[in-house]
Amino acid sequence: MSVPTLLAMLAIPARADASWEVVGRAGDFPDVALLAALEDSLWAIDSAGSLWRIDPSGRKTRVGDPGVWSDTVAMVGLEGRLWTIERSGALYRTDSRGEWEQVGTGTDWVRITAAAAIGGEFWAADVSGRLYRAGASGEREEGLRVGQGGGILALAGMPGSIWAIHVSGTLYRIDATGAVTVVGERGAFSDAVALAVSGCGLHVLDARGELRRVDAAADEPSGARTISCSAPSAASLDGFVYWLRPHSDSLVRSRVGD
Repeated sequence: MSVPTLLAMLAIPARADASWEVVGRAGDFPDVALLAALEDSLWAIDSAGSLWRIDPSGRKTRVGDPGVWSDTVAMVGLEGRLWTIERSGALYRTDSRGEWEQVGTGTDWVRITAAAAIGGEFWAADVSGRLYRAGASGEREEGLRVGQGGGILALAGMPGSIWAIHVSGTLYRIDATGAVTVVGERGAFSDAVALAVSGCGLHVLDARGELRRVDAAADEPSGARTISCSAPSAASLDGFVYWLRPHSDSLVRSRVGD
């Protein structure tokens, strides 16, 4: 999805090696549990279940009633709405005013470990490694299983392919025909915590602080560099990958493409 430039000059200078920079003021984002990009903003859900919109200056504004999203386990920006899954297995979508509605009528989306917007559709994976897609009515449509035993830690989509990191640390690519390919060595991404897609490729963020760009046309990860971070989620917006830097309660970003 093409979006306008999100952030201007920041209040806190970047590190000397310019590998990442703080968005807004350091320490402004405590207890953020989930992060997503939607149109020209970042969106966050904190540990108390409140939804926040983050504007171009890094200023955050609460949207909707406090605590409404306290049971949310996954969040994705898709087609002008935030799609979220609750622990109950119910799927919801929320507009920019914080008005929400259930998608479908069931609670089929249980035991979900990862979710992503792929090809204009909502996708998720569960603890067994099975992929699912939201159908036109919002009901869950079952897809193939990735890996042998165990769930999916992170999920992302690029044109013509779905990417998934298995709990074993193996990165998989699933093409439009359903063919599954192991990318790189099995277990090479054992410390991965998130996937993000930008205009220049797929990026794997891990707990050791490495951001790796994976060449979609090759079978090996490339461009590894240290950015000192660890996060439960990451979001890509206008050539940057964003995440919450641990032990500082700060939102940071790293440029990954123009």
